[in-house]
Amino acid sequence: MHFRTIALSLFAAATATAQNAASDSLPELVAQLPTCAIGCLNSAADSASCEPTDFECICGDNRQSFITSIGACVYLGGQCSQDEISRATDLAPQICNNVANNPEPSAVASASNLVSDAIASETASPTDEPDAAVRPGVGLGMIGIGMVAALVL
Repeated sequence: MHFRTIALSLFAAATATAQNAASDSLPELVAQLPTCAIGCLNSAADSASCEPTDFECICGDNRQSFITSIGACVYLGGQCSQDEISRATDLAPQICNNVANNPEPSAVASASNLVSDAIASETASPTDEPDAAVRPGVGLGMIGIGMVAALVL
């Protein structure tokens, strides 16, 4: 069932018309990628042996690998809603269709900057590890150490 859903989503995305891609610039398409798909963009580019900002590589000979990988990643990653999965799998081939139409170098640079910024922001976002301000035990432990030190002196 899950494989069929992925396969149908990828097939629908792969057969999206170039008309949709022409209606948005490359940076506009990239900006529409859901936040939950950014990590998948990075891993899909890796699976295509490309840098995530190298659209010519991603959408050239490695296009199918990239589109398949991003679709599987957003679906199996569990971080995206069904709407976000659909949006990501629809946008991947649209991005490649746009790249195939030789966008202006400034558009490619802008889209690359968007990807770089999104990846940097994702890797810089806080982890699930709570900090000391949220862990009262750490603060209380420090008070206890201070009290013991005061008694010893």
